[in-house]
Amino acid sequence: MKNLFLVSLLCLSYGHNTAQSFYANFTDTEFGPCPFNPNFFVTQPKDWLIYQTTNNTWDGPVDSSRCIQGTVENGRFIIPLVQIDPTEPLYIRYTNLDSLTMPMPPNELFYGGFYSNIEPSIDSLQTGGDCYENLCNGIFFGINIPNETFSGKTTRFQDVQLKNTITGDDNTLIGHGCFPSEYFQDQYLNTVVIKFLFDSTESLVGKTLGLYYLEVSPLQSWNGLGTIFGDVPVPATFLNTDGEYNVNISDIVQETWNTNYLVLHNENTYPSPANPTYAYVFPDPNELIQRTINIRVEEFQTLEFQPFTQFKGGKVFNNDTLRHVVNLEINGGDLCLNFIDLIFEGGDEFRFDGGHAIFNSFHSCMQFRTGSSLHVLEGKTMHYGDNGMGMLALCAGGTIRLDRDATLIMDGRLNLAECNDAIQPQHLYMDLLPGARLIFTEQAHITNQFSQGQQMKLYVRMLGGTLDDQALDTHERSLIIRQYPEPRDNMLDNIEVAPNPFGASTQLTYIGAPNEGSLTISWLDPLGRLVSQNQFTTATGLNTWDLEPGLPNGLWLLRIESSHGSATLKVVCFN
Repeated sequence: MKNLFLVSLLCLSYGHNTAQSFYANFTDTEFGPCPFNPNFFVTQPKDWLIYQTTNNTWDGPVDSSRCIQGTVENGRFIIPLVQIDPTEPLYIRYTNLDSLTMPMPPNELFYGGFYSNIEPSIDSLQTGGDCYENLCNGIFFGINIPNETFSGKTTRFQDVQLKNTITGDDNTLIGHGCFPSEYFQDQYLNTVVIKFLFDSTESLVGKTLGLYYLEVSPLQSWNGLGTIFGDVPVPATFLNTDGEYNVNISDIVQETWNTNYLVLHNENTYPSPANPTYAYVFPDPNELIQRTINIRVEEFQTLEFQPFTQFKGGKVFNNDTLRHVVNLEINGGDLCLNFIDLIFEGGDEFRFDGGHAIFNSFHSCMQFRTGSSLHVLEGKTMHYGDNGMGMLALCAGGTIRLDRDATLIMDGRLNLAECNDAIQPQHLYMDLLPGARLIFTEQAHITNQFSQGQQMKLYVRMLGGTLDDQALDTHERSLIIRQYPEPRDNMLDNIEVAPNPFGASTQLTYIGAPNEGSLTISWLDPLGRLVSQNQFTTATGLNTWDLEPGLPNGLWLLRIESSHGSATLKVVCFN
């Protein structure tokens, strides 16, 4: 989120502590007996406990053999890392619960930020989310809310990953993100735990961890908050000439100026997977035909959802089953995903046209069911996931759509499943058009463990695009099946030239056979005399090349030759 770090600096510069903010700078220390060994005295930040556990969880049995301490230098608390067991996570937990019970007013957005460094570098840290607690390095913010029967309390955790961001320094670690409060009147922040996990194969001798500050503060006091809930009518003034409604997120809230927007849960049900809330979007006045409504998040705007909340098309007028299609488009803005499962179904799409999808948790997820898709528009590049955090769930009938020259970089976990046990086991399919790229990073994973019989696979139709799955392990690569169009016996049936007639350029599409090698393209005049000639390397399946022959207007012959055969086409140049 582009404006979150600015908010953090503003809060820090004022150094405020209000009823709705929590701030700690770690330099207020105390010297006393080690909590695990009263015979040993240590210096630790006041109201904070630095410890390790024996089962790799923050609330597990404490490793009582280690009393970890540090010193204050240059505005930070410094911990020599030689004291810790590199095979166990290091936890830093706030312990003064009486002062931590920070009230969190309902239906607001909060910023959580933490600033630290590791010297001489952060190279020894584990990365990604494939660790115990689904977080290798980050912060657990626990929010105390009523339980489902309202007979007691439970804690909803929001996670923020630690990353080397913003400053660019190779030893700086920053955790910053936003998360919403829920609709409950009685809720408060009651847990703050910072986690570090190191590479157990590397020596920590001579390395130090520096703690600067941590804060939790409301966002809207700085840059406003617009809320969306219940019925969302879209006036007919937003109907375009293509028959679709295009509306900015700011036009469907009551407030007139905001940068942050929050979709709220219905207060009549308890937020849970069994009780999702929908913001129903429909034309106003409603129509007898199904319409497509595109909700756009533009530059400098941020959209957030409360848990178990999402958009859904309202019913078509006088129709009990048919719903309008609602597409969520990110056009330069930010979508913040925390403890949510954002579901698209019935033809709805998530469209990416620039901006950011920010995944703050391992469980941050978008799910695409029958007829719906994750759609990256032409020429755009979307990073899905963040260093292993975040999930993409493809359900039966859902897919990924990559326009020409679009790129999807998978940096999280791709889950393949039917998402409904009543559906027969089946596979998933997607197309890779010319110039489109699907790339899996080293932190990415793909799994079908939730599919029926663990049989589901992703079939990728190779139509001129590129699939890079080399960073996946052997088993995960086996879940992706490349499908190539097969060349036909008649050479001419494998060739398409469009447009024809053409101006300065045209495009040649060719279906290549395995191990075909190369293709020779010759331009001939109407009498069959050679004008120019080029040679291209062919790949299996669909190949595309842009041709700029530089010919004068008129009729020309285009001859194409390969080991598969040859064919001659008539083409017309008309500048």
